[in-house]
This record gives sequence, C-alpha cells and structure tokens, in this order.
Amino acid sequence: MTTLHQLTEDDVQYCDNRNRAGSPGLLRSFSKNFGNHEMTVMHDEGLYRHLRFKNPKNGFYWFDLITWPGNLTITGDMGTYAFARLEDMFDFFTGYINTDYWAEKLKAGASGGRSEVKNYDESLFKQWLVQDFWQHSRDMDHDVTTAWWGEIKDEILGKHAYADISSPDSALRKLHRLGLPRACRNHYDDAWEAASAWMQYDWHVEVCLAAIVAGIRTYNEHAKTEQLAAKENTK
Repeated sequence: MTTLHQLTEDDVQYCDNRNRAGSPGLLRSFSKNFGNHEMTVMHDEGLYRHLRFKNPKNGFYWFDLITWPGNLTITGDMGTYAFARLEDMFDFFTGYINTDYWAEKLKAGASGGRSEVKNYDESLFKQWLVQDFWQHSRDMDHDVTTAWWGEIKDEILGKHAYADISSPDSALRKLHRLGLPRACRNHYDDAWEAASAWMQYDWHVEVCLAAIVAGIRTYNEHAKTEQLAAKENTK
C-alpha cells in the first residue's frame, strides 16, 4: 500500500474554496479527510488505469481514478467528474490546482464545462455590492451618498433586511427596485455584467481536483519506486 500524497498551500492558492467561509478551507479539510488514504492499484496497463484511494479503517471520502486514452474520471464519495484533453490525462493535471482552466475540459451534463460546476454565492454578491458602492459614490454629494448607502443597508445588508437575494436573478431584481436618489437611480441598470463575480466553483469539484492531483502524484511516486526496485533486481 502507498499513502496518498499530501498537498501544500501552493497547490490550492488559486482555488475559490481555499478559505471557504464557515468551514476549514480546502487544504485543511483535504488533509483531515484524506490524510490516511492509501492507494490500491486495481489495474495498470499503459493508459488504462484504475486506482483506488481509501482510508483502510473506513470508507469515508474514498475515490477512484480511472483513465483510458484521452480521458480521466474520478468517482467516489465526493461525486463523479469526467475530463477529456490529452492522450495521457495524468500529464494534464500538473502543477497547482487550476480550476478555471481544468473545468473547461470537464464533460458534465449536456454541455459540460465550467458553467456546470459554478454556484451563486450570496456573500460574494454582498461583497461586490459594498465595493461597488464605495468605488462609485466617493465623488458624489454627501446627501446622495448617505441616501444611497441607507437604502442598501435597510433593504439588503442590514440585520433586519429580508430581501430575496438567493439567486443572481433575484439579486438583480432587488437592485433594480431600490429607491435610489436621482443622481444614481440608473446605477444598477448594467449590474448583470458583474454577476459572474457572484459565482464560485463548487466545493465538491475543487475537492475532487485536489484528489486527482494528489492521486496522480502518489501513482507517479509509486511507479518511480517500482522502477528503481526493478533495476536493483536486475543487477
């Protein structure tokens, strides 16, 4: 058995979930839940591979990596995702986790691609709303700024605000219904252009990408050890 390779901060530095609000972050969670996984080679014949990674004491967070020419699938406790790009997909998932680029090669649903694995995040919408306000209101009259901020706070950000901002469409509708001063009344007419900033990659897909990277490194280290042992035996 070969223990699963562990990741570092550098590996997750560009992941949306590296510091996920309300939970441990991607690296800490991965280290905790996958730290005792061991690799079992189920099949290994050229580009046809089937590798299983599992904690020998339980079945939590187990996953399989399966490859054939031009394809790689990960399946297990965190879901199933299939990718297609290079003849040997182990050569594709190298370096740090590049979710944005790697998701382009995802074959998920009817159309596939990154849109399939991105979710709206209400906290990102609120963050954008505050940043946008401060950026565009600083040169306005004090009375306009005060009225504008008051409307945002009362209707969306305040603890007694009950606006439905549970989706990009509902957030946009709320923005268009704000009672803003005349000087900024049309400010949110083009807010839909910023909606992509309110989205982030799904937790499960980034965990699976972390598992793919760690799994491939584990396999490569194992293969190198096997090759060195074979050379020693031929001496």
